[in-house]
Amino acid sequence: MNTKHQDLRGQLLRQRRDRLGRNGTLGPSIKALHDLATLMELDTLSIYRHGKRPVDFELITRACYGPLISWNRASGRYDIKPLHTHRAERQSAEALIQAVVDALGAEFGPSIGEVRAVADRLAVDAMARQAGTSA
Repeated sequence: MNTKHQDLRGQLLRQRRDRLGRNGTLGPSIKALHDLATLMELDTLSIYRHGKRPVDFELITRACYGPLISWNRASGRYDIKPLHTHRAERQSAEALIQAVVDALGAEFGPSIGEVRAVADRLAVDAMARQAGTSA
């Protein structure tokens, strides 16, 4: 009976960490990792589904730049909004890219599960820090 309670509590804590990570409460790098996992899931090519798409720099850029990046149909590539209009947002996005690359390690290529595991580990650390500062 006690193990069921612990399993349920662990599942609820994991869901809370995921929710707080996705909405950005635990920090921008954790949110970017969740966005990265979502982008990996949304790929339309069937060979990339179910966690088989490796992380590349294009996915990290799309996850970190967010609304600053858009698809240009004419050129067939992603465009980033001009620096002169969004200087602060672009600088913070570039710092965020560096934080995500540092969190994932030097090599790209982890699966969706590995990206989520890194995000969960960082979320546990962030929640522990928040609990330590609020106590």
